[in-house]
Amino acid sequence: MKPKDWDAIAERLSRAFSTDTNKVQLKGRGCRERMEQLVDKYKEEDAKALKRLAVAILCTRECNLPPLHPPSGDCAIFFGKSVH
Repeated sequence: MKPKDWDAIAERLSRAFSTDTNKVQLKGRGCRERMEQLVDKYKEEDAKALKRLAVAILCTRECNLPPLHPPSGDCAIFFGKSVH
């Protein structure tokens, strides 16, 4: 996106977040940087969630328990540590 696109977004958000008593003035650069932070956090959380899902699938297969079962000692023994 171009800087002027971010300025347009900032202008629209400024109107949305402003009230009669409190005017909000956002900047395009701040909106862009915040969006980048949110995307980075999403990617980080998504990677953690995928790892938890992979562990849960492995536990299900190795422990012969129902899918996404609650933590059990058998999984910890199989993986050599607590994985939940």
